[in-house]
Amino acid sequence: MEKVAILNDIHGNLYLLNKALAYLRDKNISKYLICGDFLTDGPDDNKIIDILKTLPCEIILGNREESILNISPDLSNLNEKMYPLYYTYKNLTKENLEFIKNLPTTKIIEIKGYKICMSHGSPYKSRDLINVKSTDTFKKLTTDYPADIYLFAHTHEYFSTEYQNKLFLNSGAINCFIGKKCVTTFGILTLNNDLALYEQIELPYNFDEVKGYYLKSKYYEEFPEWTNIVLYMLKYGVNYNVKFSKSYDYSKSMKNNFYKFKFIYNLPKIVE
Repeated sequence: MEKVAILNDIHGNLYLLNKALAYLRDKNISKYLICGDFLTDGPDDNKIIDILKTLPCEIILGNREESILNISPDLSNLNEKMYPLYYTYKNLTKENLEFIKNLPTTKIIEIKGYKICMSHGSPYKSRDLINVKSTDTFKKLTTDYPADIYLFAHTHEYFSTEYQNKLFLNSGAINCFIGKKCVTTFGILTLNNDLALYEQIELPYNFDEVKGYYLKSKYYEEFPEWTNIVLYMLKYGVNYNVKFSKSYDYSKSMKNNFYKFKFIYNLPKIVE
């Protein structure tokens, strides 16, 4: 029997990653599977990579890491909305930048006789939104990427379902889980020779502690508006980053866009 932990969408949040790892410490975990977006939106990108390097991990890229690798060093493709991404890019150590350059976008591994297909959105596109109703994609995957278990991320929402005797699942998100307030989510997959069992974990956190973690960081000093968006997501479990992006006016500053956004959604002051 082997136990495998699935930790997705860490998004630079060392506080919540450490909380999940502390929970898993006595669970006899033999392998950690990370399905991308472990960087950006938090202050501790290098520390997170350094921790993951010490664990028995299988890691793939998410859309955020892909975006970082596509940033032009001369800033020619940047606007103000992308500055938080550039912050991650410019602060990564040379070793850690090389580390992510060598990661795949999709990987099929084998544990205890089970083939496990890891992707962020899907193997076809890192931004695909896969959920329990994505049966057409499930059917296509069984032909294009034969496996017993398929892992997804990106949506920050969890699900698990069986289709054609295969297991399809998303463990949610370490940082900014969507659908419930103040929980970090991940999963434990127990693999026996003839049985695969999945356990979904919801771990509550104290919002004020997570808020304090962000406010003490240089990340907040440089990006107060974007940090507020992240904190709204952490406090309310609502996908405010997508709402903010959809309403963003590139002719205006980040600050002006933030105040317009806060007014539209009648959001209370968290910190400014």
